[in-house]
Amino acid sequence: MRWRARHLTGAALAAILTVALSAPAASAAAYGPGPAGGPKPVAKEPTPFGYIDTASRARMMAQEPLKKAAAKIKAVADAAGKDSGFAGLSLEDDHVQVWWKGEPPREVSEAVAQARRLAPLRVESAPYSLAELKAAARPLRERMRATPGGAIRSVDVGKGGTGLVVGTDGKAAESTLRESYAGLTGGVPITFEHGDTPQFHVTRQNDAAPWWGGARIVSEDRATCSSGFPVRIGAWEGILTAGHCGRPGQLWKDGGGDTIGRVPADNGERVGHDLLLISAMVTRGGMIYDGGGAGPDPVNTSAQFQKNIRGWETTWNGEWLCHSGQRSGAVCNWEVVNDGTLSYCDEDPFGNWECYDDLFDTRQVDGIGGVQPGDSGGPVFRPYWETGTSTGSVMAKGIISGGSGDGRRMVLQDFATAVADFGLSPVISPWL
Repeated sequence: MRWRARHLTGAALAAILTVALSAPAASAAAYGPGPAGGPKPVAKEPTPFGYIDTASRARMMAQEPLKKAAAKIKAVADAAGKDSGFAGLSLEDDHVQVWWKGEPPREVSEAVAQARRLAPLRVESAPYSLAELKAAARPLRERMRATPGGAIRSVDVGKGGTGLVVGTDGKAAESTLRESYAGLTGGVPITFEHGDTPQFHVTRQNDAAPWWGGARIVSEDRATCSSGFPVRIGAWEGILTAGHCGRPGQLWKDGGGDTIGRVPADNGERVGHDLLLISAMVTRGGMIYDGGGAGPDPVNTSAQFQKNIRGWETTWNGEWLCHSGQRSGAVCNWEVVNDGTLSYCDEDPFGNWECYDDLFDTRQVDGIGGVQPGDSGGPVFRPYWETGTSTGSVMAKGIISGGSGDGRRMVLQDFATAVADFGLSPVISPWL
């Protein structure tokens, strides 16, 4: 991937994210909620998520029972401990695929039987457990962190417990790479992927309080990113975005120059997970921008719309997701291809070597360039298909961390990690 977000100081943010919002014309009756319940000039979409084609919509809806079955297996695997042999799971076309090294414990076999009542599920043997692969990856990650500008830029666990996947800068011959790094993994095989490593992306346009997700935000250092989700921690409220976008104490404004708030000086950032909080008024918000992007060169060129935030969910390997970065707009059909095991490093615009861990990796199913600089920090979500709202609603999945130069790969930090790191919760729309 060739762009990413990081804990940037000063202008580093500016090189990473930029997206804008231009509100479409709409009648007052169609406006979304604004300050104290007043109108915001953002139209309601006549058919929620109308930009998602019928086949993709059917695919996303078909994954709901698969996720319920997967959750049963994951809960038991976590309880069994890291040495149980669990090697991963994935949502496939018509079933849940589970990999296990050795014989699954009795409680896992019982959970498999229960999960099969919810959805088809298959269990296959794996050569390595997830714990073994994470341990084998550790020396590679340490080498990557300690070698700014080095040959390796990302380290991940391969699907099915088969080995490790290492992203490189594409400059060194594979024979040289194997000679340099294969001895660090204790015999665990490495697959090298060349020249597609993650990078920062920093830049909808002129929002207003209560602040929504998916809007253009600009730091006092003139760096531009996307707001992610409005969140709360106890009595505190604000915006979750990408860590590389800013720094503690930094002032943020919207695309029109109105002040949003500052990053808390204490407990406002988790550098290793690329997460950042901005103090902001979000009460009676609970919304994200959806539809067309602010540009330049938006991917989604439709009108801009509003979507209610309903809650948050775990992210799954094989799941199809959408994002609503301010520059590109809402783009769907991102397939998750790992279990939140990606680490990557890159040089920020100030020349600092930054590294992030525990990230989810995705690929654009339709092969389009669907994420750009300026989208960093933007909301990643699952459309909530159930009826009951006039504008449609979303489940929070995470925020954009980075993407590839061609925009066909997107890296995200999942919302569950933000919950664990900060003890936060999303602001739920009062308009459901």
